[in-house]
Amino acid sequence: MPLRSDRSSTSVTRPADVRALGAKLRLARRVLVLTGAGISAASGPATFRGAGGGYEDGELASFHHADQLPGSLDALWAFWGPVRATVRDAAPSLGHRALAAWQQQRVADGTEVTLVTENVDDLHERAGSERVHHLHGNLFRSRCLDETCGFASHDQASHGGAVPVCPRCGTRLRPEMVLSGETVDVDALWAAKRSVRYCDAFLAIGTSGQVHPASGLVRYAEDVGALTICVDPGPAGGSFQHHVALAADAALPELLGVPG
Repeated sequence: MPLRSDRSSTSVTRPADVRALGAKLRLARRVLVLTGAGISAASGPATFRGAGGGYEDGELASFHHADQLPGSLDALWAFWGPVRATVRDAAPSLGHRALAAWQQQRVADGTEVTLVTENVDDLHERAGSERVHHLHGNLFRSRCLDETCGFASHDQASHGGAVPVCPRCGTRLRPEMVLSGETVDVDALWAAKRSVRYCDAFLAIGTSGQVHPASGLVRYAEDVGALTICVDPGPAGGSFQHHVALAADAALPELLGVPG
């Protein structure tokens, strides 16, 4: 039975209304959750996509294009090495913790919860979420530029901003985030597309849903009759049925019914 009863859109901010919406969400047995920069903003690390993000800086954007490799490696590591250290020292936000606690509760009661994120940090995992699918890669992974070598590893070191080399073949390593001109992670995108085909609810947190693949996911969720909710203080893109116009830390404990 589809949870979406109509195609009207409502804006929600009052705690009582957020809790009432949470009661609807609890009826869902298959939930797709998509998170973006807004859920990590309260943890401190700067955001890089979206309005006001670092990618609006022309110089920063220029060396984040795949066409600039390998010449951009020095600039990439000079930038992302220190960011690794900053994110490593950050703590998961109240929103991360509330979502992780809710995910654990729902999975325990038999609900299928697919968590997909646009973020490259590991704050979901450190908050206790499991099976997190990263669309744009992982800040704490490095891989060899030589595709025939195939070396990749989990790597939290900042390397002092210097370019590390592959321990297997000696070729220089790159951070494993998705750069401009590259496709999003295939496995993460497949997980999102598989989930949205059968979901009862699609919950977007800290992302407006205006950019692909989020924009396509909300349209598909609409087509299958799913309840669609956007939690973000900015304008919601797409055609979400409900827009909780609050930051994740303020909204999620009420919406999900967990303290965080």
